[in-house]
Amino acid sequence: MRKREIILFFVDDFDIPLSQSSVLHTVIYFKNKILKDQLSVHKLRHTHATLLLEAGVPMKVIQDRLGHQSMQMTEKIYSHVTPAMKEGGMAAFNQYIKNVF
Repeated sequence: MRKREIILFFVDDFDIPLSQSSVLHTVIYFKNKILKDQLSVHKLRHTHATLLLEAGVPMKVIQDRLGHQSMQMTEKIYSHVTPAMKEGGMAAFNQYIKNVF
């Protein structure tokens, strides 16, 4: 079994990891009091994966980071194209065409 690196997103002022229950209760608080049901831990995870895609992180790295056992699962859920990715793709294509001609 391979050793997994643990990346801590939620730590206190002393870099001590917050418990899962503390994170969950904080998310619930923000969801109920501030965002009116627009936030969940799942949405945070999905947003993180989407931002990784927009940053050009390879799908294999995203798969490992999310803990998916298969690349197919990661691609099925996170292979969508965002507006930023569309713009970046067009900009890269336009630059390529300028260099070709």
